[in-house]
Amino acid sequence: MAVSKNPHDSFFKAVFARPELTGEFLQQFLPPAVIAELDLSTLALRKDSFIDEEFRQQFADLLYAVQLTDQSQAFVYVLFEHKSYPQPLMALHMLRYMVRIWEQGLRESRTALPTPILPIVIYHGADAWREPFAMAELFRGPETMRPYWPTFIYQLNNLTAPDQPALDGTLYLRVALLVLRAILKPDFLAQLPLLVKWLAQLTREYLAVEYVNTVLRYITSVRKDVTVPALRQALQAAAVEDKETLMTSWVEELIQQGELQGEQKGMTVEARRLVTRQLQHQIGPLPASISRHLDRLSLDQLEALSTFLLDARSLAEVETYLKQQR
Repeated sequence: MAVSKNPHDSFFKAVFARPELTGEFLQQFLPPAVIAELDLSTLALRKDSFIDEEFRQQFADLLYAVQLTDQSQAFVYVLFEHKSYPQPLMALHMLRYMVRIWEQGLRESRTALPTPILPIVIYHGADAWREPFAMAELFRGPETMRPYWPTFIYQLNNLTAPDQPALDGTLYLRVALLVLRAILKPDFLAQLPLLVKWLAQLTREYLAVEYVNTVLRYITSVRKDVTVPALRQALQAAAVEDKETLMTSWVEELIQQGELQGEQKGMTVEARRLVTRQLQHQIGPLPASISRHLDRLSLDQLEALSTFLLDARSLAEVETYLKQQR
């Protein structure tokens, strides 16, 4: 599966490409009568995408094969709308992709009949979804023409609808749904304490480090207000134990992935400026050797030096301290 540069697309596929999470999601959100027909233990991901290139910044999709209780097969096709606004012709888009799935299936097995497809749309935009679910609703004309209209409906899961149920299920699914529900909302930071509490739990109890990193990469790439201070404040508000240890590991991972490089660089420059002013205030003009050494210090080292300077009184003390940092 190709790696997408769109953070919404990447996060959707990282979560819902896991059959166990997709099965749990379907169990929660599909009508019970439909679930009764599906053997969710047989979900198998098909590594295909059916979206036109021009729509890849708008949709992401995953296709699953699943066995029905009568031993026949069906497909579950999940389309994620990540442009944050409803699509009036969603049924038409869905029909196009369903036809492509059927065409591929018929090419693979020329004697087979088309396999039933359960089409699902996941939406997390702020605007209410008022678009028709039924393909037939897109047509207008006399009732006598109705037999000639395509008829199917897609299942919509509007994650930001006011009547969404409380978050339930495994911690993995609750984290994913919380993020998808809140990521585009103005008050996302209000959800951050609960989110980091759950991420801390995943890190410690389930050792789900890669999953946690996936979540952190997503939220820091989409939300520019999720900064290092914001994460630290959320950990404090959530009363998470060992928060500094967690914070260090999270930030290091994000820096390695390139998500916080710009912010980290800016914070380092600002810290170096403040430490330089602190040194000048306490010991006077700085030798060029001190300035060069400051340029090589990391953010953590600059913060430690700032604390040391609270008690330092001479240039010799500072030079001795800096030699120890080499």
